[in-house]
Amino acid sequence: MTPEETHYLDDSIERAAENVGSVWPLHSFVTANPLSGFEDRPFHRAVADAEQLFGGRGYPHASVFRAAWERGQIDPEVLADELAARGYDREPEALLDELEAREDSDGEERDPATEAVDRVLSKWLAAFLDHGNAEWPMPDREQGFYAAWREVAPYDDEVPGLNSPADVPETPTDAIEAALSDYPQGEWEPIFEAQLAALPGWTGFVKQRAGDDADAWQSEYPISLTDYLAVRLLLADAHDAPLEPAEPTEPADDAVPLPEVWLTAWEKSHRDRLLDAVSEPEERATGDRPEAQLVFCIDTRSEIIRRHVEAVGDYETYGYAGFFGVPMRYQSYDGETAVDACPPVVDAQHRVEDRPAADAADRERFDRWRNALTAGKQTLKDLKSNAATAFSFVENAGRGTAPRSPRARCSRGASTTWSTTPTTRQTTTSSASRPSTTSRTPTGTSPRGCASTNRSSTRRPPSS
Repeated sequence: MTPEETHYLDDSIERAAENVGSVWPLHSFVTANPLSGFEDRPFHRAVADAEQLFGGRGYPHASVFRAAWERGQIDPEVLADELAARGYDREPEALLDELEAREDSDGEERDPATEAVDRVLSKWLAAFLDHGNAEWPMPDREQGFYAAWREVAPYDDEVPGLNSPADVPETPTDAIEAALSDYPQGEWEPIFEAQLAALPGWTGFVKQRAGDDADAWQSEYPISLTDYLAVRLLLADAHDAPLEPAEPTEPADDAVPLPEVWLTAWEKSHRDRLLDAVSEPEERATGDRPEAQLVFCIDTRSEIIRRHVEAVGDYETYGYAGFFGVPMRYQSYDGETAVDACPPVVDAQHRVEDRPAADAADRERFDRWRNALTAGKQTLKDLKSNAATAFSFVENAGRGTAPRSPRARCSRGASTTWSTTPTTRQTTTSSASRPSTTSRTPTGTSPRGCASTNRSSTRRPPSS
């Protein structure tokens, strides 16, 4: 490809991924709106478009609505008003029967070849993006996802037709170009969108990680949406899976569908009951303990809620130090993770690290015991997981490998006795290249303001 064609390809992939929301690692998971790419349209249209692109169901089943209706969770008057406003004049029971009949006729079977592609691709993504948890790490990951997969794919029985890496195009752009050679470039972007939406969770994770310049794992083992698409298209070709998106099914009109009417009535019923309970609480005797204790972030929005909650009942509220406008990534001296101490919508601009103070007399002892324990645990782990030693080691070690054994208790005792974290100083490095500053931190503490989201903490990758 020429540089202009490569640039066009990158832009097409970026546009095709716009409707897939970013997803964070499980250890620092942040809730994400699955309809984030459709926020410019009414809710019922967003749900319909997302169902078309991602598959799945955007509304609860009819049986869920029926159960809520029978339990009295949906106010009959609220439901009647919503039905009338949307032009539905039949009885609720008849409308529920209609919804159930539609569900019975809407069954859709997935293509087996596409399912095979999803399964194989998920397997290799999990191996590449393991964050150090795999006992046997995927080889050649430092070359990037596509290059690493290209080396191991010929040994995968679920990837037919590959006998050596030479059977796979050398670069991801070459692979995409080869896989779509029968399609004009004007049709590539809809194919990209369909293929990226097939596994929105993995796509969202790759999208988030590729866009995080400070991610240590991404720096060590890079992956991109181009890599992802190249592997997926090659797998689709190997399994003879369809590439083009399914034909869109246009609704007969733009009317609000019946499931949304039921959902809206249910939400309004719940909101009305909640507001009534909070606005006019029942008189209760004040006891030695409050009815509830609630913890809020310290900001002006939460203060309004706190004062109102305390005024309507026997409740205690507390403010908790969260984010003070300093987006930082914090790394403790003995911690395995770096923590982003800022809201999810903010990128960390400063790195704060705990390092032993110059006068920390206990540093040498701590480092010595920590390194010894780490080496011992790693050796034990290697012996148990290595193919050549796993069975013989467990058989010969016998009861000594049990978690409640004296050896394990001794290890924990030594760790507690000799591995007290030394006094440290915090070193702050700004991504804007400002001068570094230091502040002293007592043993076992972390900087104030680091209790917000913990959204991008990552176990550190091994050094090269």
